[in-house]
Amino acid sequence: MKKYVLLLTALFGMVSAQALFAALPKDGFYFAKDPLAYSNAGTAQAAAGMSGQMVVQVQGGKIVKAEFNLVSTDAKFKDLRTSGTNKNFTAAANALEKDLISSQNIKDHSVSGVQAAQSKMFFTLVDKALASQPVAKGQYKKDGWYYAKVPCTPDKEGKTWGIDDTVLLTVVNGTIVDSIWNGIINYTGYSDSKLVVSAADSRGYPMPGKAGKWHEQAAKADAALIKAQDPAKVDAVSGCTIHIADFLTAAKDALKDAK
Repeated sequence: MKKYVLLLTALFGMVSAQALFAALPKDGFYFAKDPLAYSNAGTAQAAAGMSGQMVVQVQGGKIVKAEFNLVSTDAKFKDLRTSGTNKNFTAAANALEKDLISSQNIKDHSVSGVQAAQSKMFFTLVDKALASQPVAKGQYKKDGWYYAKVPCTPDKEGKTWGIDDTVLLTVVNGTIVDSIWNGIINYTGYSDSKLVVSAADSRGYPMPGKAGKWHEQAAKADAALIKAQDPAKVDAVSGCTIHIADFLTAAKDALKDAK
């Protein structure tokens, strides 16, 4: 009888482990993100919207790497993880990633020292990433988050009253998987984020014709870059009437560290 109990225990342990690993797709890199949350305040005090991003690597049927990050609609904001500006988030992300790799448990569960909201976002993104198609191998040598800014041209008195174009790119498995084109506004009385102003400020950025608001057209430029995978290969963007030259310059500068 004791032998049967031990055998059943071993079998149930195998089934449990197999059930855990059965949810994992084939080997590769997987990416997921939340939609950017634009602030509805549209003032200089507007809180920047935050969006989660997740990279998961599966190898040999196991999760061997995970990277949890937050990006923002704040044009001055690079990204929370690599900028190191929030030690609490970095500690939580490290704890969640370590737990995921050691336990291989992809279901939301409590992790010591991590808030429930952070845990829920993390595992929701893990699940979303693993449900997607693997990211194809791209041309860039280094993965990560890359930010660049193209300052506006100062006037004769040395003052910068214009807009600094910025871009934040996410590279996974050598492929650009996300792009956020934004701008730092140097005008008094406006939020300093062009995305926020365009999406939420009543003054907005009215565009001629029917091409849409600035942030809607910027999203088309982002998509064109992701499709082309190289700023040099992006020329005109269908349905986009705004000038994209500084965006492409910023993207080129950002990708220097990825080559």
